[in-house]
Amino acid sequence: MPSAPASYAPEDTSHHAAYVSAALLEKRGVKRAFVYGAPNIEPLLMAIRERGSTELIYLRSEAAVAFAASGYARATGELGVCISGGGPAATNMISGIFDAQQDSVPLLILSGQVSTYRIGTDAWQETDAIGMTASVTKHNFQPRTGGELVAMLDAGITLARTGRAGAVFVDIPDD
Repeated sequence: MPSAPASYAPEDTSHHAAYVSAALLEKRGVKRAFVYGAPNIEPLLMAIRERGSTELIYLRSEAAVAFAASGYARATGELGVCISGGGPAATNMISGIFDAQQDSVPLLILSGQVSTYRIGTDAWQETDAIGMTASVTKHNFQPRTGGELVAMLDAGITLARTGRAGAVFVDIPDD
């Protein structure tokens, strides 16, 4: 995992990747993210809230976060970002993701996933989000380490915005 400047480092090092990721979102100019909270994505949301530079707009539907982020991107020309839990939350975002992809809207979708050691075990709330989103995104990622998470977020932001803009999905294991 890349080392973070001291100002980025959390007290609890188990959430280090979340804090470095929040700093990266800030550095890359993400001003707003549309959120449907869930425990498996909470470390990232906590890090974003603590940094304070990215406004989190909480909605009551997973589908709404994808459509809201897409609408925001269309209206402002900025990258749309939506964050939600995994499992059924990921499945509920598919229509909004597909809509953004088909209309070349730059959209970054961050979804929670079960811990890496539980992926592929049919664990509670596990969904094959990578398989589900492969045909409705420009690209998708599933990092297995904190270092991969930061690199994939950075690459995802670039991919969503460059060439024919589109949706990029990052499936983030909760560990």
